[in-house]
Amino acid sequence: MPAADISGEVRHAIAAAAKESPAFNHARLTELGWDELLESEPRLAVVTLFEEMGRLRLTGPALDSVVLAAVGGPYPWATTRVLYPVPGQRGASLAGSELSGLTFDVVDESIEQVLCPVPTPAGIELQAVPASACRAVPVGGLDKSAGLYRVTAEVSAASPAGTEEGWATGLMAARRALAHQLIGVAGDLLAIVVGHVTVREQFGRPLGANQAVQHSLANAKVELSAAGELAAEAWRTRTPLAAAVAKGMASRASNTIAANGQQALGAIGYTWEHSWRHPLRRAMLLSVLLGSADECDAEIGATLARTGVVRIGTVAGGQE
Repeated sequence: MPAADISGEVRHAIAAAAKESPAFNHARLTELGWDELLESEPRLAVVTLFEEMGRLRLTGPALDSVVLAAVGGPYPWATTRVLYPVPGQRGASLAGSELSGLTFDVVDESIEQVLCPVPTPAGIELQAVPASACRAVPVGGLDKSAGLYRVTAEVSAASPAGTEEGWATGLMAARRALAHQLIGVAGDLLAIVVGHVTVREQFGRPLGANQAVQHSLANAKVELSAAGELAAEAWRTRTPLAAAVAKGMASRASNTIAANGQQALGAIGYTWEHSWRHPLRRAMLLSVLLGSADECDAEIGATLARTGVVRIGTVAGGQE
């Protein structure tokens, strides 16, 4: 079956399942055949699922499966959680004798261990912490529906993880996936704004007839298209640098659509009743996880300064 047909069927199945609940835990994703698709067609699986997760604002530990598949080792997805740095941190936060970070689902009795990217003098090292040593509390704040948990554990409970690859490989895979999730939610934001300016009238004509609005949303669309191309390039190149570029551009496009869209919506975009606030909050959260646009730019610049200018890759259809 052609990849486009498989992707269409997967998107349809996800959308149908999402009508029951936006929470996609290990059991629900396994029922949809996620494990088999990730193993046989990893790019198609990640692109399809995470764009739909963004568009439909789904929650769950799917990102763990992507990271665990990338780093390898004796850590089944069904019994393992991955701890992610809080925004602004490169690894788990260290405070006294405790380490902490975020997980995309609760650490309950079904979980045996949590893999944590722990800062060490040698860099970020993946370490395993028994789930019994972890404490998890739901994260509120900006997007309470995101399903995030703040997990803390004693540093003394951590031991080096027996993974085949290190955190850099896991981070690369996670950033690619989050780039696609941001593309999905940013596309939803853009669709809401375009729908609004098409039907909303001012002085007897649609808002979208104004050139300033057209240019603003056209610029947003260009950035979203660029994010899609760079995400595709990250799959072709499969380097940490390309993944950082993809995540940074997806975050920037999401931010641009949020800002320009909010201006086009006007006061109605600030109301609690309008649907805009739901994807906006999710986009604001995802845009800073595992590197904001500015943080990715700084990382890219540091990499190029350290290694010299390198060709990340040619955009599809472009010239070398």
